[in-house]
Amino acid sequence: MLTSTVIRVVLFVGILFVISRIPFRVIKWAVGIGLALSVVLIVYFSLVIGTPGYYLKTPIPRGAKIIENFDDHGGFHGDGTTWILIQLNDEQQQELISSIQDRPGWAKLPLPDELMKERGMMRYDDDRKLPVDLVRGYYYFHDSQSDWDYPNDRDANKPLYERASSNFIVGMLDVDKRLLYIFKVDT
Repeated sequence: MLTSTVIRVVLFVGILFVISRIPFRVIKWAVGIGLALSVVLIVYFSLVIGTPGYYLKTPIPRGAKIIENFDDHGGFHGDGTTWILIQLNDEQQQELISSIQDRPGWAKLPLPDELMKERGMMRYDDDRKLPVDLVRGYYYFHDSQSDWDYPNDRDANKPLYERASSNFIVGMLDVDKRLLYIFKVDT
């Protein structure tokens, strides 16, 4: 106990001695660069990570109106769900449709059978459910569980509805109502 305290004090005094030999202008310069880099990273992550386009790997047209945005992640290991509902005008919808034509993960509705079997999970609460019966529009699906490389994961090759946990993102574009639904679940 005494030895570790002595070592810490000696290290602290040594660090202070080294720092005291560095010219003050160099320290100011290093602190300034550190602060600037911190600001850039904070702005980047606050503008990009967690935005609707980030979830769908698709840019959302400017001016699209976010009607609802609920996120209860923050549970154990980031478990939770995200629900985002976006209203588009005609021009924005056409822009979005043009951009999703070439993007992986997007396809025309209706949802495939495997996702239809998972429809019970595709809701944030009783009032916020994905309209899984849509037939006109597009959907996006990303199996987040496949992003992890667990060699002994027995669930990785199972259908979604047979897994012990669910980790996926679904986006749906209702072309009749011009609504974009985004649903993310992590269990």
